[in-house]
Amino acid sequence: MPILPVKNRVFCTFSDCSQCEKGFKDAYLRSYRPNGLKVLRCFPHCCPTHIANSTCGTSLVMQVAGQFSHDEAATFVAFARFETSTDASLSLGDRINADALVPSNSTKNISSVLWYPGRSRDLADDLLLRFAFNEHVQKPWCYNWTSSASAALRNTLHVFKAYLFHRLADGMLEVVGMAQSQSFSIIPYKNAVGGSTENILAAASRDITPMPPPTPPPVCAFKCHFVQCQCEKAMFGPNYIRCNRSNGRKQIRCFPHCCPSHNLHCSCGGPIMIGVDVDPGQPDVNNHLIMYAHGERHKTPEFEIGQEVSHETILSRLHQPGQNDRGDWVQGVVQPSLSNTSCMMFNFNENARQLGWPYNWKGSATKIDRNQKHIFKCYVFLKSQDDTMLRVLNWIASTPFTMSSFRRCNATPTSRTNKYIQVKPTEITDKVERKVLRKRAHERIDSPTTLLNEMNSAG
Repeated sequence: MPILPVKNRVFCTFSDCSQCEKGFKDAYLRSYRPNGLKVLRCFPHCCPTHIANSTCGTSLVMQVAGQFSHDEAATFVAFARFETSTDASLSLGDRINADALVPSNSTKNISSVLWYPGRSRDLADDLLLRFAFNEHVQKPWCYNWTSSASAALRNTLHVFKAYLFHRLADGMLEVVGMAQSQSFSIIPYKNAVGGSTENILAAASRDITPMPPPTPPPVCAFKCHFVQCQCEKAMFGPNYIRCNRSNGRKQIRCFPHCCPSHNLHCSCGGPIMIGVDVDPGQPDVNNHLIMYAHGERHKTPEFEIGQEVSHETILSRLHQPGQNDRGDWVQGVVQPSLSNTSCMMFNFNENARQLGWPYNWKGSATKIDRNQKHIFKCYVFLKSQDDTMLRVLNWIASTPFTMSSFRRCNATPTSRTNKYIQVKPTEITDKVERKVLRKRAHERIDSPTTLLNEMNSAG
């Protein structure tokens, strides 16, 4: 009896999640990275709970069953990619050059199709082969499909498809199996719904788990407080003006408040001091504490308490004049003269009057962005022994505030004015003003009857 081809002897499918047993969803949000990558959020599902950043999600595992020898299994390789449901994808028996498979971590050609290589996860005494894609979610799930505002493209359905290849003697790869997700749609993150986190998540999928509110800081461990300024002004205001500098940096004026008085130039404001309660009995822990702060959208936290992040992630976005002018993270500097065994004092942006406060959030003239609330959030991190990882211990945030464009708020022809610029956010409404028709006073049109009477009159 002749031996059947390998493609007729294997069966591939995606296995259920080992932690939460969830699967794929009907829709996903997609956000944009500065380097041009387009990232699917919460793919294939939030595991075990939602994380408020673009790396939320988990890995996928394809399992292979069937009748194949050990030598045949040694030639199996797996790759996966995102496709539209109408794409002319690969079929069983198709052959492809291995060089055509561009790994997903390649940034040489952003517009190219991104392939995710599968890592073999063979288990002892197991008849199934397993290939893990994006194991441990080391990188976000990227899908660079180009969309537009047309209804046809907005309603396009997509799939995630994994291919099992059999490596031939000539180096070519033959498709012998495949596994495909259910169809799903893509929703742009920025245009999803009104900027509200709860509404955005609800719009992404009807069965998506609502995002929990930000974790409140612990009551005792590393409790933080803002140190009040010597002036009598409130620490933070309800609204601020933001202006653009020549180097592309966006800077908030008069932050956190004008101290001691208003500065007519762009860098009005002052530093911020924060106290952190520490345990005198744990000097080793206290010596590894570090604080970083930046601006965030209200109710959209960058990190959660207990989350571990790479130290390089923040250092690459640290504001350094002359080196990284567009960075918007600010490091807190420990003040030994003001600290004691039970409280550590951190000073942020000591030279705020010269350098200003950066905040590179990208807004627009839409009603949603103009009414978007923001906060200044300071995180307490614990550094690892090798200084490569940070664990979030606590945070403290300012009161929410809105931002207005300097050009919209400045009524004078130049920014160098002797008048204090007051921020008056304008509530945008959809009310359409009725146009009033105006008559020109010098235009008097007589009726035809009047003209006829004048022509026929004797006088």
